[in-house]
Amino acid sequence: MSTRKFVSAGLASLMVFGAASAFAADPPASTLPANDRTAGQVIDDSMITGKVKTALIGDSRTKAYQIDVTTREGVVLLSGFVDTPAARAAAAEVAKAIDGVKTVDNKLGVKR
Repeated sequence: MSTRKFVSAGLASLMVFGAASAFAADPPASTLPANDRTAGQVIDDSMITGKVKTALIGDSRTKAYQIDVTTREGVVLLSGFVDTPAARAAAAEVAKAIDGVKTVDNKLGVKR
């Protein structure tokens, strides 16, 4: 197995198990406010986040940067800093190409 496949598989596994354990201690759904997300939605968002992070690492235009990725209801938030406007645009392009991403909120700053 190549290192890239191993890392990708490991990231995906961590995201699923991390998301699953995150709501293991949550109260029953009947006690949650009506606007909270279901366990399935949290897992879906976690999977999208993992796929975006993996794609950013795998893309030569964005792999050298520490880009934070958060997903909520299919909306991906990119934050952190990159060196160039081209890297900022590339990160958004990479994220938008991931299945399940509805929109990308690109809050990446460009270092001066």
